[in-house]
Amino acid sequence: APPLIAIFLGFGALWAVDRYTQGGEYVALISRGLSRLFERDLARESTVESASFLTGYVLGLPTCAFMPTAVRPLDLIASSSEEMSKLLGPQPRLIDRMLIWLMAPVVAEQTAYGGIIISRPGLALEMLQAARRREASLGIDVQQGGWTREEDEARVRWAFTEAKKLLSSYGGVREALTEQMTIGSSVGGSVQLVENRLKSRWGAIQ
Repeated sequence: APPLIAIFLGFGALWAVDRYTQGGEYVALISRGLSRLFERDLARESTVESASFLTGYVLGLPTCAFMPTAVRPLDLIASSSEEMSKLLGPQPRLIDRMLIWLMAPVVAEQTAYGGIIISRPGLALEMLQAARRREASLGIDVQQGGWTREEDEARVRWAFTEAKKLLSSYGGVREALTEQMTIGSSVGGSVQLVENRLKSRWGAIQ
C-alpha cells in the first residue's frame, strides 16, 4: 500500500484498540500531533504568541517576547540583568513573573480552544527546576516569595491562575494584538500596538 494509505490504515487499527483499552487517550494524543503536522492554524498560533508577548511586556520582562524554551529565558535574563537593573531597578519576584509569563500561552490556548496543541504546559516547571540548578550563576533568588522546593508544582498552578487573571484584565489589548499577528506583525509593530492600547486604557482610568 502507498505510505499515506498505510498510515491511515494503521491509525484506524490503533483507534479500534485504543477505543476499548485506553479510552481513546493515545488516539487523542496522536490526533493533536497530526493536526500540527498537516495544518498550520495561524489564528491559534497568534492567540498563543499574543498572550506570551503581552504578558512579558506587562510584567516588565523586556527580553521575553514570543514563545520560549525552558532555558532560553534564563540565558536572556542572565545576559541582560545589568541593563534591566539600570532601566527598571531591582527585579522583585522575577522567577514568579517568568512563571506567569510561561503559563500565559497555555491559559490563552486552553480558554480559546478548550485544548492544548501549540503551547507547552510543562515549560514553567522545567524553567523553575533549571533556575534552581543555576541559581548561583544567575544571581536570581528562586525562593523569593516564600516558595520552597517542595511547592514547585503548586507554584506553577499559582502562576497559571495569575496568568488567567492578567489576560482577562487585558483581554481587549490581547484580542487586538492577536488580530494584528494573524495578518502579520513585526516585533516593533506589536510593541507599538500594545503601548498605544495601554496608554489609552490608563488615560481613561485617570
